[in-house]
Amino acid sequence: MKKLILFLAFTVMATASFVSCSKDDDDTNDLIVGTWKINQTVEDYETPEDYECDKKSSVTFNSNGKFLTESWEVNDDKKCVKEEVHGSWENTGKDIYKIILFDKEGKKESEKKAKITFSNNNKTMTINSINSDEDYDGEVYTRQ
Repeated sequence: MKKLILFLAFTVMATASFVSCSKDDDDTNDLIVGTWKINQTVEDYETPEDYECDKKSSVTFNSNGKFLTESWEVNDDKKCVKEEVHGSWENTGKDIYKIILFDKEGKKESEKKAKITFSNNNKTMTINSINSDEDYDGEVYTRQ
């Protein structure tokens, strides 16, 4: 009987140690956390002309709700140049994320909502813009 009580007590303590009420802890377990390399970009149902540069791009989502994008684009001289974009993210539920971009001074530049889904054993992330003026925008990333 004593062994049964000890076993039950251990089980309750072990279970309690995995339960959390903190929102920060919830974000830590979010599938978005990690570094992702772009795999495919679609704008208005077509692959953009500068996709060769775009393929170098990556984004790192941190568990604290911040992210950093290393975006590669073609400049006026037709050369690939890197631009870093900082922002924040929040999982609002049902695959919908709020994404906020900041300018170089750290001021809020824009806010968007996106549907983000995961596939291939959570190694592939697909981002589809929800409130976009374009017909369709989407990106596919691979976990690094």
